[in-house]
Amino acid sequence: SSGINAEYGEFQTFQHYTDSRHVAVLCGGKWYILNVIHAGRQLTPIELQKQIIWIEEASKTDVASPGEESLAVMTSTERTKWAAFRETYFSKGFNKHSLALIEQSLFVAVLDDSEPGYDANNPDMLDNYAKTMLCGKN
Repeated sequence: SSGINAEYGEFQTFQHYTDSRHVAVLCGGKWYILNVIHAGRQLTPIELQKQIIWIEEASKTDVASPGEESLAVMTSTERTKWAAFRETYFSKGFNKHSLALIEQSLFVAVLDDSEPGYDANNPDMLDNYAKTMLCGKN
């Protein structure tokens, strides 16, 4: 099962999903859904590896939808700003469905091929490192 802390303006609700069967994967600024249960069984490690390799390859040529690369950053912004973004851009149609898939996933995996770098004595590098860990490279 999975859950999210949904934020709507000043209100929060925790939603618990007991039927989650997929992982949301952010790779190369594009979102993918990786079903980890197929035909009533969990994928094997080899099957998962093949799917992850496919996602990594597809991300090199797939074109991101408008705003797709910014979604992770938007969700990490201040609560009322995210609520406004959510209402404006994710309250209907394909975007609403896509966000629901991400929110209902077992977890989110970020696959990046970059090294964000870390230097405890350089606050700018630390900020960049933290942003990359939360939102992937952008």
